[in-house]
Amino acid sequence: MRPKQFVFGRTIYFDSIYMTNSNNDHQSDTSTADSMLGRIKKSVYKPDYLLLFILLAYFCLGYLLMPYYKYDLTADGVSYISIAQKYLNGNYSEAVNTYWSPLFSWLLVPFLPLSESPLISVRLLSLAIGFITLLSIRRLASRFSLSALAKHGLTIGLLPVILYGSLAMITPDLLMLCILALYLSVMFDMDYRRDKSKGRVCGVLGALAYLTKSYGFPFFIVHFIVFNVIHYYQGTATSEKQVVLKNLASGLIIFLLISGSWIFVISSKYNHFTISTSGSYNLALMARDSSLPELHLQLIEPANSNATSVWEEPSRAPVGTWNPLASMSAFKFYAKRVLTNIRRTYFYAMANSLFLNSIILFTVLFCLQFKRSRKADPLLFCVVTAIIYSSGYILIFVMPRYLWIVFTLFTIVGYYYIDLLNRKGVLGKTSTTAMLFVFCLSCFIPQAYRLTKFRKAGQDVFVLSEKIDSNYGISGKVASDYFWKKMLYLAFHNNYTYFGRTGSYLSDDKLQQTLRAHNIDYYFVWVDSLYNPAGFLSKQKEITGGEIKDLRIFDMKYPR
Repeated sequence: MRPKQFVFGRTIYFDSIYMTNSNNDHQSDTSTADSMLGRIKKSVYKPDYLLLFILLAYFCLGYLLMPYYKYDLTADGVSYISIAQKYLNGNYSEAVNTYWSPLFSWLLVPFLPLSESPLISVRLLSLAIGFITLLSIRRLASRFSLSALAKHGLTIGLLPVILYGSLAMITPDLLMLCILALYLSVMFDMDYRRDKSKGRVCGVLGALAYLTKSYGFPFFIVHFIVFNVIHYYQGTATSEKQVVLKNLASGLIIFLLISGSWIFVISSKYNHFTISTSGSYNLALMARDSSLPELHLQLIEPANSNATSVWEEPSRAPVGTWNPLASMSAFKFYAKRVLTNIRRTYFYAMANSLFLNSIILFTVLFCLQFKRSRKADPLLFCVVTAIIYSSGYILIFVMPRYLWIVFTLFTIVGYYYIDLLNRKGVLGKTSTTAMLFVFCLSCFIPQAYRLTKFRKAGQDVFVLSEKIDSNYGISGKVASDYFWKKMLYLAFHNNYTYFGRTGSYLSDDKLQQTLRAHNIDYYFVWVDSLYNPAGFLSKQKEITGGEIKDLRIFDMKYPR
Protein backbone atom coordinates (compact mmCIF):
# COMPACT_ATOMS: atom_id res chain seq x y z
CA MET A 1 0.00 0.00 0.00
CA ARG A 2 1.34 3.41 -0.95
CA PRO A 3 1.99 5.92 1.84
CA LYS A 4 -0.01 9.12 1.65
CA GLN A 5 0.65 12.72 2.55
CA PHE A 6 -1.87 15.53 3.14
CA VAL A 7 -0.99 18.81 1.44
CA PHE A 8 -3.38 21.77 1.80
CA GLY A 9 -6.37 19.48 2.15
CA ARG A 10 -5.45 17.26 -0.83
CA THR A 11 -4.29 13.66 -0.47
CA ILE A 12 -1.11 12.94 -2.43
CA TYR A 13 0.05 9.35 -2.78
CA PHE A 14 3.77 8.71 -3.05
CA ASP A 15 5.43 5.76 -4.66
CA SER A 16 7.66 3.91 -2.22
CA ILE A 17 11.19 5.26 -2.19
CA TYR A 18 13.73 2.86 -0.88
CA MET A 19 16.77 4.69 0.41
CA THR A 20 20.09 2.87 0.38
CA ASN A 21 23.62 3.77 1.22
CA SER A 22 24.77 3.01 -2.29
CA ASN A 23 26.06 5.95 -4.27
CA ASN A 24 24.78 4.25 -7.42
CA ASP A 25 21.22 4.71 -6.22
CA HIS A 26 21.60 8.46 -5.66
CA GLN A 27 20.67 9.49 -9.20
CA SER A 28 17.64 7.18 -9.22
CA ASP A 29 16.46 8.53 -5.88
CA THR A 30 16.90 12.11 -7.08
CA SER A 31 14.86 11.55 -10.21
CA THR A 32 12.15 9.82 -8.21
CA ALA A 33 12.04 12.70 -5.73
CA ASP A 34 11.86 15.23 -8.58
CA SER A 35 8.98 13.29 -10.11
CA MET A 36 7.24 13.16 -6.74
CA LEU A 37 7.69 16.92 -6.25
CA GLY A 38 6.23 17.53 -9.68
CA ARG A 39 3.14 15.53 -8.81
CA ILE A 40 2.76 17.49 -5.56
CA LYS A 41 2.93 20.83 -7.37
CA LYS A 42 0.50 19.64 -10.02
CA SER A 43 -2.00 18.55 -7.37
CA VAL A 44 -1.61 21.61 -5.16
CA TYR A 45 -1.82 24.20 -7.91
CA LYS A 46 -4.42 22.47 -10.07
CA PRO A 47 -7.19 25.07 -10.54
CA ASP A 48 -10.77 24.28 -9.63
CA TYR A 49 -12.45 25.22 -12.89
CA LEU A 50 -15.98 24.65 -11.59
CA LEU A 51 -15.37 27.02 -8.67
CA LEU A 52 -13.93 29.61 -11.04
CA PHE A 53 -17.04 29.23 -13.21
CA ILE A 54 -19.35 29.69 -10.18
CA LEU A 55 -17.50 32.83 -9.08
CA LEU A 56 -17.55 34.20 -12.62
CA ALA A 57 -21.30 33.47 -12.77
CA TYR A 58 -21.72 35.40 -9.51
CA PHE A 59 -20.10 38.52 -10.96
CA CYS A 60 -21.98 38.19 -14.26
CA LEU A 61 -25.31 37.81 -12.47
CA GLY A 62 -24.46 40.75 -10.23
CA TYR A 63 -23.65 42.92 -13.24
CA LEU A 64 -26.77 41.86 -15.17
CA LEU A 65 -29.13 42.21 -12.20
CA MET A 66 -27.78 45.49 -10.84
CA PRO A 67 -29.97 47.70 -13.10
CA TYR A 68 -33.07 46.10 -11.54
CA TYR A 69 -31.98 47.07 -8.01
CA LYS A 70 -30.14 50.36 -8.55
CA TYR A 71 -32.95 52.38 -6.93
CA ASP A 72 -33.61 50.02 -4.04
CA LEU A 73 -32.99 51.75 -0.74
CA THR A 74 -33.32 50.99 2.95
CA ALA A 75 -33.57 53.28 5.94
CA ASP A 76 -30.31 51.85 7.30
CA GLY A 77 -28.69 52.29 3.90
CA VAL A 78 -29.47 56.02 3.92
CA SER A 79 -27.54 56.36 7.18
CA TYR A 80 -24.55 54.27 6.11
CA ILE A 81 -24.21 56.20 2.84
CA SER A 82 -24.61 59.56 4.58
CA ILE A 83 -21.93 58.67 7.14
CA ALA A 84 -19.56 57.47 4.39
CA GLN A 85 -20.04 60.76 2.53
CA LYS A 86 -19.10 62.64 5.70
CA TYR A 87 -15.88 60.63 5.99
CA LEU A 88 -15.14 61.29 2.31
CA ASN A 89 -15.64 65.03 2.83
CA GLY A 90 -13.47 65.06 5.94
CA ASN A 91 -16.38 65.81 8.27
CA TYR A 92 -15.20 63.30 10.86
CA SER A 93 -16.86 64.82 13.93
CA GLU A 94 -20.34 64.39 12.44
CA ALA A 95 -19.48 60.96 11.01
CA VAL A 96 -18.65 59.42 14.40
CA ASN A 97 -21.79 57.72 15.63
CA THR A 98 -22.79 55.62 18.63
CA TYR A 99 -25.56 53.75 16.81
CA TRP A 100 -24.17 52.82 13.39
CA SER A 101 -20.93 50.86 13.47
CA PRO A 102 -18.29 52.37 11.19
CA LEU A 103 -16.65 49.58 9.16
CA PHE A 104 -19.22 49.36 6.36
CA SER A 105 -19.12 53.13 5.86
CA TRP A 106 -15.31 53.12 5.96
CA LEU A 107 -15.19 50.49 3.23
CA LEU A 108 -17.72 52.46 1.17
CA VAL A 109 -15.58 55.63 1.11
CA PRO A 110 -13.22 54.55 -1.75
CA PHE A 111 -16.19 53.27 -3.78
CA LEU A 112 -18.15 56.55 -3.69
CA PRO A 113 -15.99 58.32 -6.33
CA LEU A 114 -16.49 55.39 -8.74
CA SER A 115 -20.05 56.43 -9.62
CA GLU A 116 -22.20 59.55 -9.58
CA SER A 117 -24.86 57.55 -7.77
CA PRO A 118 -23.99 56.36 -4.26
CA LEU A 119 -26.55 53.58 -4.77
CA ILE A 120 -24.34 52.12 -7.50
CA SER A 121 -21.20 52.60 -5.40
CA VAL A 122 -22.64 50.77 -2.42
CA ARG A 123 -23.68 47.84 -4.61
CA LEU A 124 -20.20 47.58 -6.10
CA LEU A 125 -18.87 47.35 -2.56
CA SER A 126 -21.49 44.77 -1.60
CA LEU A 127 -20.70 42.62 -4.65
CA ALA A 128 -17.03 42.64 -3.65
CA ILE A 129 -17.98 41.68 -0.09
CA GLY A 130 -20.23 38.93 -1.46
CA PHE A 131 -17.33 37.48 -3.47
CA ILE A 132 -15.14 37.27 -0.36
CA THR A 133 -18.08 35.87 1.60
CA LEU A 134 -18.46 32.94 -0.80
CA LEU A 135 -14.79 32.08 -0.35
CA SER A 136 -15.04 32.53 3.43
CA ILE A 137 -17.99 30.15 3.64
CA ARG A 138 -16.13 27.56 1.57
CA ARG A 139 -13.22 27.88 4.00
CA LEU A 140 -15.63 27.32 6.89
CA ALA A 141 -17.11 24.32 5.06
CA SER A 142 -13.64 22.77 4.81
CA ARG A 143 -13.76 22.26 8.60
CA PHE A 144 -16.52 19.71 7.93
CA SER A 145 -14.40 17.81 5.36
CA LEU A 146 -17.03 18.27 2.66
CA SER A 147 -16.43 16.68 -0.70
CA ALA A 148 -15.67 18.93 -3.65
CA LEU A 149 -19.14 18.26 -5.09
CA ALA A 150 -20.82 19.18 -1.79
CA LYS A 151 -18.84 22.44 -1.54
CA HIS A 152 -19.81 23.35 -5.08
CA GLY A 153 -23.46 22.62 -4.27
CA LEU A 154 -23.15 24.78 -1.17
CA THR A 155 -21.68 27.66 -3.16
CA ILE A 156 -24.35 27.47 -5.87
CA GLY A 157 -27.15 27.24 -3.30
CA LEU A 158 -25.87 30.37 -1.55
CA LEU A 159 -25.64 32.49 -4.71
CA PRO A 160 -29.18 33.94 -4.44
CA VAL A 161 -28.86 34.94 -0.78
CA ILE A 162 -25.44 36.53 -1.42
CA LEU A 163 -26.82 38.38 -4.44
CA TYR A 164 -29.84 39.42 -2.39
CA GLY A 165 -27.57 40.82 0.30
CA SER A 166 -25.45 42.56 -2.34
CA LEU A 167 -28.15 44.06 -4.55
CA ALA A 168 -31.53 44.17 -2.82
CA MET A 169 -30.31 45.44 0.54
CA ILE A 170 -27.90 48.07 1.81
CA THR A 171 -26.77 46.50 5.04
CA PRO A 172 -23.58 45.43 6.83
CA ASP A 173 -25.08 42.01 7.56
CA LEU A 174 -23.37 40.50 4.51
CA LEU A 175 -20.05 41.87 5.75
CA MET A 176 -20.85 40.43 9.18
CA LEU A 177 -21.49 37.02 7.59
CA CYS A 178 -18.14 37.23 5.80
CA ILE A 179 -16.17 38.10 8.93
CA LEU A 180 -17.92 35.55 11.14
CA ALA A 181 -17.40 32.79 8.57
CA LEU A 182 -13.67 33.51 8.65
CA TYR A 183 -13.66 33.70 12.45
CA LEU A 184 -15.52 30.40 12.84
CA SER A 185 -13.25 28.71 10.32
CA VAL A 186 -10.40 29.48 12.73
CA MET A 187 -12.27 28.49 15.89
CA PHE A 188 -13.50 25.22 14.34
CA ASP A 189 -9.95 24.29 13.30
CA MET A 190 -8.33 21.58 15.44
CA ASP A 191 -4.96 23.24 14.81
CA TYR A 192 -6.20 26.01 17.11
CA ARG A 193 -4.76 23.96 19.98
CA ARG A 194 -1.34 23.82 18.37
CA ASP A 195 -0.97 27.20 16.63
CA LYS A 196 -0.34 30.18 18.92
CA SER A 197 -1.07 32.70 16.15
CA LYS A 198 -4.73 31.74 15.81
CA GLY A 199 -5.74 33.60 18.96
CA ARG A 200 -4.42 36.85 17.51
CA VAL A 201 -6.25 36.19 14.23
CA CYS A 202 -9.49 35.63 16.16
CA GLY A 203 -8.93 38.86 18.09
CA VAL A 204 -8.61 40.86 14.88
CA LEU A 205 -11.67 39.21 13.31
CA GLY A 206 -13.69 39.72 16.49
CA ALA A 207 -12.82 43.41 16.51
CA LEU A 208 -13.82 43.69 12.84
CA ALA A 209 -17.14 42.05 13.72
CA TYR A 210 -17.71 44.69 16.41
CA LEU A 211 -16.79 47.48 14.00
CA THR A 212 -19.31 46.01 11.55
CA LYS A 213 -22.18 45.61 14.01
CA SER A 214 -22.11 46.43 17.69
CA TYR A 215 -23.57 43.00 18.46
CA GLY A 216 -20.17 41.62 17.53
CA PHE A 217 -18.76 42.86 20.85
CA PRO A 218 -20.82 40.75 23.31
CA PHE A 219 -20.95 37.84 20.87
CA PHE A 220 -17.18 37.62 20.50
CA ILE A 221 -16.51 37.95 24.23
CA VAL A 222 -18.91 35.13 25.10
CA HIS A 223 -18.22 32.89 22.10
CA PHE A 224 -14.43 33.22 22.22
CA ILE A 225 -14.24 32.39 25.93
CA VAL A 226 -16.67 29.46 25.63
CA PHE A 227 -14.82 27.96 22.68
CA ASN A 228 -11.46 28.31 24.36
CA VAL A 229 -12.92 26.41 27.31
CA ILE A 230 -14.09 23.70 24.89
CA HIS A 231 -10.71 23.51 23.19
CA TYR A 232 -8.97 23.41 26.57
CA TYR A 233 -11.25 20.63 27.80
CA GLN A 234 -10.84 18.60 24.61
CA GLY A 235 -7.07 19.06 24.46
CA THR A 236 -5.26 15.82 25.26
CA ALA A 237 -1.72 17.09 25.79
CA THR A 238 -0.44 19.67 28.25
CA SER A 239 1.18 21.57 25.39
CA GLU A 240 -2.21 21.89 23.67
CA LYS A 241 -3.82 23.29 26.81
CA GLN A 242 -1.00 25.81 27.15
CA VAL A 243 -1.46 26.94 23.55
CA VAL A 244 -5.20 27.38 24.14
CA LEU A 245 -4.55 29.59 27.17
CA LYS A 246 -2.07 31.70 25.21
CA ASN A 247 -4.56 32.03 22.35
CA LEU A 248 -7.27 33.09 24.79
CA ALA A 249 -5.07 35.79 26.31
CA SER A 250 -3.67 37.12 23.03
CA GLY A 251 -7.07 37.07 21.33
CA LEU A 252 -8.77 39.05 24.08
CA ILE A 253 -5.91 41.56 24.27
CA ILE A 254 -5.93 42.20 20.50
CA PHE A 255 -9.72 42.41 20.46
CA LEU A 256 -9.88 44.88 23.34
CA LEU A 257 -7.09 47.03 21.92
CA ILE A 258 -8.77 47.44 18.52
CA SER A 259 -12.33 47.68 19.85
CA GLY A 260 -11.21 49.95 22.66
CA SER A 261 -9.87 52.47 20.15
CA TRP A 262 -13.33 52.97 18.67
CA ILE A 263 -15.00 52.87 22.09
CA PHE A 264 -12.64 55.64 23.20
CA VAL A 265 -13.57 57.76 20.17
CA ILE A 266 -17.35 57.51 20.63
CA SER A 267 -17.14 57.80 24.41
CA SER A 268 -15.04 60.95 24.08
CA LYS A 269 -17.51 62.54 21.68
CA TYR A 270 -20.52 61.91 23.90
CA ASN A 271 -18.73 62.41 27.24
CA HIS A 272 -19.73 59.07 28.72
CA PHE A 273 -18.59 55.49 28.34
CA THR A 274 -20.51 53.56 25.70
CA ILE A 275 -19.97 50.58 23.45
CA SER A 276 -23.05 51.36 21.38
CA THR A 277 -26.54 52.77 21.83
CA SER A 278 -28.23 50.31 19.47
CA GLY A 279 -28.99 47.70 22.14
CA SER A 280 -30.70 50.05 24.60
CA TYR A 281 -32.55 51.80 21.77
CA ASN A 282 -33.98 48.56 20.36
CA LEU A 283 -34.89 47.33 23.83
CA ALA A 284 -36.83 50.55 24.39
CA LEU A 285 -38.59 50.05 21.05
CA MET A 286 -39.54 46.57 22.22
CA ALA A 287 -41.77 48.15 24.87
CA ARG A 288 -43.51 50.15 22.15
CA ASP A 289 -44.02 47.00 20.05
CA SER A 290 -42.18 48.79 17.26
CA SER A 291 -38.99 48.33 15.26
CA LEU A 292 -38.99 51.62 13.38
CA PRO A 293 -39.07 55.25 14.46
CA GLU A 294 -41.98 56.01 12.14
CA LEU A 295 -44.31 55.23 15.05
CA HIS A 296 -42.84 58.09 17.06
CA LEU A 297 -45.41 60.66 16.04
CA GLN A 298 -43.37 63.77 16.57
CA LEU A 299 -40.97 65.95 14.65
CA ILE A 300 -37.33 65.49 15.67
CA GLU A 301 -34.45 67.64 14.55
CA PRO A 302 -31.61 65.58 12.98
CA ALA A 303 -28.28 65.27 14.76
CA ASN A 304 -26.55 67.82 12.52
CA SER A 305 -27.24 70.14 9.61
CA ASN A 306 -25.91 67.61 7.08
CA ALA A 307 -28.00 64.68 8.30
CA THR A 308 -30.94 63.48 6.21
CA SER A 309 -33.06 62.68 9.26
CA VAL A 310 -32.88 61.67 12.89
CA TRP A 311 -32.38 58.09 11.65
CA GLU A 312 -28.73 58.98 11.07
CA GLU A 313 -28.48 58.85 14.86
CA PRO A 314 -31.63 57.13 16.16
CA SER A 315 -30.54 57.31 19.78
CA ARG A 316 -31.48 61.01 19.67
CA ALA A 317 -35.12 60.02 19.37
CA PRO A 318 -36.83 60.33 22.77
CA VAL A 319 -37.87 56.69 23.07
CA GLY A 320 -36.99 56.60 26.75
CA THR A 321 -35.73 53.52 28.55
CA TRP A 322 -37.41 50.28 29.48
CA ASN A 323 -36.60 47.61 32.03
CA PRO A 324 -38.47 44.33 31.45
CA LEU A 325 -37.77 43.38 35.08
CA ALA A 326 -39.36 46.52 36.50
CA SER A 327 -42.71 44.81 37.08
CA MET A 328 -44.44 41.50 36.58
CA SER A 329 -46.57 42.89 33.75
CA ALA A 330 -43.46 44.20 31.98
CA PHE A 331 -41.77 40.82 32.35
CA LYS A 332 -44.82 38.97 30.99
CA PHE A 333 -44.92 41.31 28.01
CA TYR A 334 -41.20 40.76 27.47
CA ALA A 335 -41.58 36.97 27.69
CA LYS A 336 -44.31 37.07 25.03
CA ARG A 337 -42.04 39.08 22.74
CA VAL A 338 -39.22 36.57 23.22
CA LEU A 339 -41.55 33.70 22.33
CA THR A 340 -42.64 35.65 19.26
CA ASN A 341 -38.99 36.04 18.26
CA ILE A 342 -38.44 32.29 18.65
CA ARG A 343 -41.41 31.57 16.38
CA ARG A 344 -40.10 34.09 13.87
CA THR A 345 -36.71 32.40 13.89
CA TYR A 346 -38.38 29.06 13.13
CA PHE A 347 -40.22 30.47 10.11
CA TYR A 348 -37.16 32.41 8.94
CA ALA A 349 -35.18 29.16 8.92
CA MET A 350 -37.94 27.44 6.95
CA ALA A 351 -37.88 30.27 4.42
CA ASN A 352 -34.19 29.56 3.78
CA SER A 353 -34.76 25.86 3.12
CA LEU A 354 -37.60 23.44 3.81
CA PHE A 355 -35.09 21.05 5.37
CA LEU A 356 -33.27 23.52 7.60
CA ASN A 357 -35.40 23.18 10.74
CA SER A 358 -35.17 19.38 10.53
CA ILE A 359 -31.40 19.63 10.19
CA ILE A 360 -31.19 21.91 13.23
CA LEU A 361 -33.38 19.62 15.36
CA PHE A 362 -31.50 16.47 14.34
CA THR A 363 -28.14 18.12 15.01
CA VAL A 364 -29.16 19.25 18.49
CA LEU A 365 -30.43 15.75 19.37
CA PHE A 366 -27.26 14.20 17.97
CA CYS A 367 -25.06 16.46 20.10
CA LEU A 368 -27.10 15.75 23.24
CA GLN A 369 -26.63 12.02 22.69
CA PHE A 370 -22.86 12.35 22.65
CA LYS A 371 -22.52 15.20 25.12
CA ARG A 372 -19.97 13.33 27.23
CA SER A 373 -17.57 12.78 24.36
CA ARG A 374 -14.28 14.65 24.52
CA LYS A 375 -13.86 14.29 20.78
CA ALA A 376 -13.91 17.54 18.82
CA ASP A 377 -17.04 17.61 16.69
CA PRO A 378 -17.99 20.37 14.23
CA LEU A 379 -21.67 19.56 14.88
CA LEU A 380 -21.23 20.43 18.55
CA PHE A 381 -19.44 23.62 17.52
CA CYS A 382 -22.38 24.53 15.27
CA VAL A 383 -24.99 24.05 17.97
CA VAL A 384 -23.04 26.02 20.59
CA THR A 385 -22.38 28.85 18.11
CA ALA A 386 -26.02 28.98 17.02
CA ILE A 387 -27.26 29.14 20.62
CA ILE A 388 -24.85 31.91 21.59
CA TYR A 389 -25.35 33.98 18.45
CA SER A 390 -29.13 33.75 18.10
CA SER A 391 -29.86 34.22 21.81
CA GLY A 392 -28.89 37.89 21.84
CA TYR A 393 -31.19 38.72 18.95
CA ILE A 394 -34.06 36.56 20.19
CA LEU A 395 -33.98 38.44 23.50
CA ILE A 396 -34.56 41.76 21.72
CA PHE A 397 -35.45 41.68 18.04
CA VAL A 398 -34.80 39.26 15.20
CA MET A 399 -34.78 39.56 11.42
CA PRO A 400 -33.68 36.98 8.80
CA ARG A 401 -30.51 38.86 7.85
CA TYR A 402 -29.41 38.96 11.48
CA LEU A 403 -29.20 35.15 11.49
CA TRP A 404 -27.49 34.56 8.16
CA ILE A 405 -24.44 33.01 9.84
CA VAL A 406 -26.63 30.55 11.79
CA PHE A 407 -28.57 29.50 8.70
CA THR A 408 -25.32 29.17 6.76
CA LEU A 409 -23.83 26.91 9.43
CA PHE A 410 -26.72 24.48 9.34
CA THR A 411 -26.84 24.57 5.56
CA ILE A 412 -23.24 23.35 5.65
CA VAL A 413 -24.33 20.68 8.14
CA GLY A 414 -26.99 19.51 5.65
CA TYR A 415 -24.32 18.88 3.04
CA TYR A 416 -22.18 17.24 5.72
CA TYR A 417 -24.93 14.70 6.48
CA ILE A 418 -25.28 13.77 2.82
CA ASP A 419 -21.52 13.30 2.53
CA LEU A 420 -21.54 11.25 5.73
CA LEU A 421 -24.20 8.90 4.36
CA ASN A 422 -22.07 8.44 1.28
CA ARG A 423 -18.91 7.68 3.28
CA LYS A 424 -20.81 5.16 5.42
CA GLY A 425 -21.98 3.36 2.31
CA VAL A 426 -25.66 4.16 2.89
CA LEU A 427 -25.84 6.17 -0.34
CA GLY A 428 -24.22 5.31 -3.62
CA LYS A 429 -22.62 7.82 -5.92
CA THR A 430 -25.77 8.44 -7.94
CA SER A 431 -28.01 8.76 -4.87
CA THR A 432 -25.53 11.12 -3.22
CA THR A 433 -25.42 13.35 -6.29
CA ALA A 434 -29.22 13.37 -6.47
CA MET A 435 -29.58 14.31 -2.79
CA LEU A 436 -26.98 17.05 -3.10
CA PHE A 437 -28.87 18.40 -6.10
CA VAL A 438 -32.24 18.38 -4.28
CA PHE A 439 -30.80 20.04 -1.18
CA CYS A 440 -29.06 22.65 -3.31
CA LEU A 441 -32.37 23.45 -5.03
CA SER A 442 -34.14 23.68 -1.66
CA CYS A 443 -31.70 26.44 -0.71
CA PHE A 444 -31.53 28.09 -4.13
CA ILE A 445 -35.19 28.41 -5.13
CA PRO A 446 -36.65 30.24 -2.07
CA GLN A 447 -33.87 32.82 -2.09
CA ALA A 448 -34.01 33.22 -5.88
CA TYR A 449 -37.74 33.90 -5.61
CA ARG A 450 -37.09 36.44 -2.89
CA LEU A 451 -34.46 38.11 -5.06
CA THR A 452 -36.85 38.46 -8.01
CA LYS A 453 -39.62 39.71 -5.73
CA PHE A 454 -37.71 42.91 -4.95
CA ARG A 455 -36.62 43.82 -8.47
CA LYS A 456 -37.31 47.44 -9.41
CA ALA A 457 -38.02 48.24 -5.76
CA GLY A 458 -37.61 51.93 -5.05
CA GLN A 459 -37.93 52.97 -8.69
CA ASP A 460 -41.29 54.66 -8.13
CA VAL A 461 -39.87 56.79 -5.31
CA PHE A 462 -36.86 57.75 -7.42
CA VAL A 463 -39.10 58.79 -10.34
CA LEU A 464 -41.24 60.84 -7.95
CA SER A 465 -38.14 62.51 -6.50
CA GLU A 466 -36.99 63.46 -10.01
CA LYS A 467 -40.38 64.96 -10.81
CA ILE A 468 -40.54 66.97 -7.58
CA ASP A 469 -36.96 68.18 -7.94
CA SER A 470 -37.31 69.30 -11.57
CA ASN A 471 -40.75 70.94 -11.25
CA TYR A 472 -40.93 72.48 -7.80
CA GLY A 473 -37.40 73.22 -6.60
CA ILE A 474 -38.01 72.11 -3.04
CA SER A 475 -35.16 72.33 -0.53
CA GLY A 476 -34.56 72.76 3.17
CA LYS A 477 -36.57 71.30 6.05
CA VAL A 478 -39.52 69.05 5.27
CA ALA A 479 -42.09 67.10 7.27
CA SER A 480 -45.06 64.89 6.39
CA ASP A 481 -48.27 63.53 7.79
CA TYR A 482 -47.48 59.87 6.98
CA PHE A 483 -45.19 57.51 5.00
CA TRP A 484 -42.01 57.93 7.01
CA LYS A 485 -39.90 55.62 4.84
CA LYS A 486 -41.01 57.08 1.53
CA MET A 487 -40.28 60.56 2.82
CA LEU A 488 -36.86 59.47 4.07
CA TYR A 489 -36.02 58.15 0.59
CA LEU A 490 -37.26 61.35 -1.06
CA ALA A 491 -35.13 63.35 1.35
CA PHE A 492 -32.11 61.22 0.47
CA HIS A 493 -32.57 61.61 -3.29
CA ASN A 494 -33.27 65.37 -3.16
CA ASN A 495 -31.07 66.39 -0.21
CA TYR A 496 -33.88 67.47 2.09
CA THR A 497 -33.65 67.55 5.86
CA TYR A 498 -36.54 65.37 6.99
CA PHE A 499 -37.92 66.04 10.46
CA GLY A 500 -40.44 63.19 10.53
CA ARG A 501 -44.19 62.69 10.47
CA THR A 502 -46.96 64.30 12.46
CA GLY A 503 -49.65 61.66 12.09
CA SER A 504 -53.35 62.28 12.58
CA TYR A 505 -53.54 62.98 16.30
CA LEU A 506 -52.66 66.70 16.16
CA SER A 507 -55.33 69.36 16.18
CA ASP A 508 -55.14 72.06 13.54
CA ASP A 509 -53.70 74.57 16.00
CA LYS A 510 -51.19 72.06 17.37
CA LEU A 511 -50.09 71.09 13.86
CA GLN A 512 -49.48 74.72 12.96
CA GLN A 513 -47.58 75.29 16.18
CA THR A 514 -45.40 72.20 15.64
CA LEU A 515 -44.49 73.06 12.04
CA ARG A 516 -43.70 76.67 12.96
CA ALA A 517 -41.62 75.64 15.97
CA HIS A 518 -39.30 73.57 13.75
CA ASN A 519 -39.25 76.13 10.91
CA ILE A 520 -40.48 73.55 8.42
CA ASP A 521 -40.18 74.79 4.83
CA TYR A 522 -42.47 72.25 3.13
CA TYR A 523 -45.16 69.98 4.48
CA PHE A 524 -46.15 66.83 2.54
CA VAL A 525 -49.73 65.61 2.93
CA TRP A 526 -50.22 62.05 1.67
CA VAL A 527 -53.55 61.17 3.30
CA ASP A 528 -56.26 63.32 1.77
CA SER A 529 -58.66 62.70 4.65
CA LEU A 530 -56.24 64.49 6.99
CA TYR A 531 -56.39 67.68 4.96
CA ASN A 532 -58.70 70.22 6.52
CA PRO A 533 -59.92 72.66 3.83
CA ALA A 534 -60.86 75.12 6.55
CA GLY A 535 -57.64 74.67 8.53
CA PHE A 536 -54.46 76.70 8.53
CA LEU A 537 -53.01 74.70 5.60
CA SER A 538 -55.67 76.21 3.37
CA LYS A 539 -53.91 79.53 3.93
CA GLN A 540 -50.57 78.11 2.71
CA LYS A 541 -49.55 77.76 -0.93
CA GLU A 542 -50.03 74.26 -2.35
CA ILE A 543 -47.34 74.00 -5.04
CA THR A 544 -48.25 70.83 -6.99
CA GLY A 545 -51.63 72.04 -8.24
CA GLY A 546 -52.93 68.48 -8.15
CA GLU A 547 -50.30 67.25 -10.64
CA ILE A 548 -49.13 64.46 -8.31
CA LYS A 549 -51.71 61.87 -7.40
CA ASP A 550 -52.39 61.45 -3.68
CA LEU A 551 -49.89 64.12 -2.67
CA ARG A 552 -50.17 67.76 -1.66
CA ILE A 553 -47.07 69.82 -0.88
CA PHE A 554 -47.55 73.01 1.09
CA ASP A 555 -45.01 75.81 1.06
CA MET A 556 -44.83 76.84 4.70
CA LYS A 557 -42.65 79.89 4.05
CA TYR A 558 -45.24 81.91 2.20
CA PRO A 559 -48.92 82.07 3.07
CA ARG A 560 -51.36 82.18 0.20
